[in-house]
Amino acid sequence: MDFADSFMEDEVIEGFYVPSIMKRSWAASLELLSIFDGFCEAHDLPYCIYAGTLLGAIRHGGFIPWDDDIDVLMFREDYNRFLKHVNTFHPEHMYLLRPEKTSNLCLTMKLTNQEDFEQFDRDPVRLKKFHGFPFPILMDVFAFDLFLHDKEKQSAREEMASAAVSCLKTLIDEDPDDTEKEAIEGILRISEKHLHIQADPADTQIDRLFHILHKLCDYPYTDSSELSDTGSVLLHYLRGTERELHAVYWGKRAPIPFETESFYGPADYDAVLRECFGDYMIPVKNYDIHGYPFFGYYEEVVHQTFGKKWIYRYTYSEEDLIHSKSMASDVQSTVSESLHLLERLHTLCKSALVAGRREEALQLLAQCRQIAVSAGNLLERSRENRETVHLLESYCEEIYDLHRRILEYAANP
Repeated sequence: MDFADSFMEDEVIEGFYVPSIMKRSWAASLELLSIFDGFCEAHDLPYCIYAGTLLGAIRHGGFIPWDDDIDVLMFREDYNRFLKHVNTFHPEHMYLLRPEKTSNLCLTMKLTNQEDFEQFDRDPVRLKKFHGFPFPILMDVFAFDLFLHDKEKQSAREEMASAAVSCLKTLIDEDPDDTEKEAIEGILRISEKHLHIQADPADTQIDRLFHILHKLCDYPYTDSSELSDTGSVLLHYLRGTERELHAVYWGKRAPIPFETESFYGPADYDAVLRECFGDYMIPVKNYDIHGYPFFGYYEEVVHQTFGKKWIYRYTYSEEDLIHSKSMASDVQSTVSESLHLLERLHTLCKSALVAGRREEALQLLAQCRQIAVSAGNLLERSRENRETVHLLESYCEEIYDLHRRILEYAANP
C-alpha cells in the first residue's frame, strides 16, 4: 500500500491537530485492515466497517480526525469461522489478541500486527511494511449477536452476562476477600449448570467467567428459530454503549471509500448510522473516549527504556488538539468533504457500470443520493449557501433518473 508523502505530514483537520506520528499510525492501521480484508475475501468471510470507522468513511472520507483505531463487525457465525481460519492459516502480519489476555470485559477481539503486542517494533522489514510506525497497531473485531424472540429468555441471558461481567470486574480490578470469592463461586456454579458447562478444575474463576460470557454470546440456544431479527454487540449493549440494531442492515454490503482504499460496509449505511448515532453528519469531538492517542503507553515504555537517548516525544495539549472555528466553517468543511466523497463514489460507480456490475452501481448511486441529502439538510439547518442546496436537490433528481434508467435497461437489455 502506497501513500503520498503529504499523507504523513502534520495537518489541522476540522480544527483538530493531527501530527505526523498519528498519520503514520493511520497508514499502519490501513495496512492491517487491508490484510484483514484480503484474508476475509480469500475465505468468504463477510464483514463491515463499523462504529467510528464507518462514521469516518461517510462523514470524512476516512479517519475521524480525533479517532485512532479501526472497527469492523461480523455476524457471530462468520466471526467464529474467522477465528478458526486465522488459527489454521496463520496469516502473515496479523495476530489474534484474545480478550482473556487483555482482560477485556466486552469480549472485544483485537487484531495486531505484532506477535508481541507489548513491545515496540525494531524489525526493519515490518517497520517498512507498516510505514515506519514503531508501535503495535490494534484493530477491534466485534461480533454481532442476535437477540432472542422470547423476552424472558433474552432477559435471563442478559442478567447472567451482567453478573459475569460484574464478577470479572471484582476479580480483575479489586482484591476480593474470601467471602467475595465464595459468592462469585456460587454465581459460577449456577451459570455453568444453566449453560451445561463442565468446568475444568485447572481453570481459575476468571477463566470460567470468560467461558460463560463466550457461551452466552455464542447462542446458548441451538434452535435458530428462537433468534430475532435484531441484535447488537451484546456486552456493549448491556453497558448502554450500543443500541438494539436491525440485523438486515448489516447483511447487505457495498464497497465504501476510506482514505486511499475502499472497504466493505453496510449498503444502507444511512439507516445504520442514524440508528447508531442519530444526526451523524454533525461532528462531535470525543477524542478522550479511547485514551487518545492509543500509543501513549508504548511511548512511555520507550522513554523509560532509552531515557534521554530517546529524543522524540509527541505530546498533546488542549491547545494543540482543538482550534476554535465558527459553525459556518465547520458546515462548509463537512459539505466540502461530502462533495469529495461523491467524486470518489462516481468513479467507483462508473467502473461498476463498465464491468457490468449493475447491482453494485445501483447501491453506489443510492449512497451518492444519501450523502447529497445529508449535506443539503446540514446546509439548510445552518441557513448556509442556498444555491448549493438547490444544486444538491437537482443532483438528487438526476441520480434518481439514472437509477431508473439502469433498472429499465436491466429489464429490457
